[in-house]
Amino acid sequence: MKKVILTVFAASSLLLYSTPSFAISLSVGVPIGASIKNDAGSEVADGASGYFLGVQLPFGLGLGMDSHKTKFKDSSTLKVATSMYNLYYQLPVPVVSLILGLGTGNSNYDCPDSGGGTCAEI
Repeated sequence: MKKVILTVFAASSLLLYSTPSFAISLSVGVPIGASIKNDAGSEVADGASGYFLGVQLPFGLGLGMDSHKTKFKDSSTLKVATSMYNLYYQLPVPVVSLILGLGTGNSNYDCPDSGGGTCAEI
């Protein structure tokens, strides 16, 4: 009987053994598309380029940065440049990943300077 109890204890301690992992998580991504519509409701965006970076520390706190540019269909040079910064915390809930975050950013028209002019196309 002692062998059975000892075997069950040993097997369960090996199968159910878990320790929290202390690793830094890194995420990298690229935008697939963007959607911008005009007043008439038709699509005016032609595609997006840029990157998304995120680093999560071992205790659940993370930092993220997004930077991407969206082109317009009617213009070869006019773009909307967007930059965002995020601070987030992943709650220690098993099975489901719950994340609370706060972010800030801005979007600007990215127009090449054509002879001292401004974004005359807008």
